[in-house]
Amino acid sequence: MQTLKDQLKKELDLKESNFGNHYSDLHVLYSPEVDKWLKDNYEFYCNVVKELANIEGHKWYGKYFLDIPFAHVEKTLIIVEEL
Repeated sequence: MQTLKDQLKKELDLKESNFGNHYSDLHVLYSPEVDKWLKDNYEFYCNVVKELANIEGHKWYGKYFLDIPFAHVEKTLIIVEEL
């Protein structure tokens, strides 16, 4: 199963530098292409918020990004013991 981040990377050829997160929220640098893809393909697009990065010194300072609630998924390895 691909995460939303994986899908965006594949479909729009986005780089890791286009992504960030705050806890479980996925952040993606805004572009009209990203916004359109999400609108057309993401079931919970109504929850996506466009925000301006306003923390001085942050790598995205002065740029818009899309905040996608609960879309940041850490890939983890699960080991299941056989009984």
